[in-house]
This record gives sequence, C-alpha cells and structure tokens, in this order.
Amino acid sequence: MACINHADVGRYASEVDVDFVRKAVRAVGLVAIKIETAAERCVGVLMELIETRVSYVVQEAVIVIKVSDSHDGFWLNRS
Repeated sequence: MACINHADVGRYASEVDVDFVRKAVRAVGLVAIKIETAAERCVGVLMELIETRVSYVVQEAVIVIKVSDSHDGFWLNRS
C-alpha cells in the first residue's frame, strides 16, 4: 500500500466519476483482504476516506470495511 499516499486519498475522494471512486475504494478493501501485511494500512486509508465526509465515498468505505471484516469479497468484485 505504499503507493497510496494522503494526497492520492484526497484526489480519489474528490473525483467526479463516482463509479471510479467506488472501484478505487473497493480495491483498497480487496488489498486488505488479499495481503495481510497491508491490512492495517488499508484500514487507515479507508478511515481517511470516511473523514472526507463525501457521501458516496463514505458509503463505499463503510461497505468495504464491513465486507472486509467478514472476508466476503462479493461486494468488492461487483460491477
């Protein structure tokens, strides 16, 4: 997760393309599930996204955290 920094998180949250933002947030969650050593950093990124208070970003981040907690990848892979 070293490739995602604080500036990237802010840029993703302010992206106009809602579908892109949702997929980017899901990708962070997928990394958390697949790469155990990156999980803590991914949770930090998701928490930063929630702090943006952008409604669709917060919604997706909460879904990803809930799904990641159950280790069910269904929502992360939806179109």
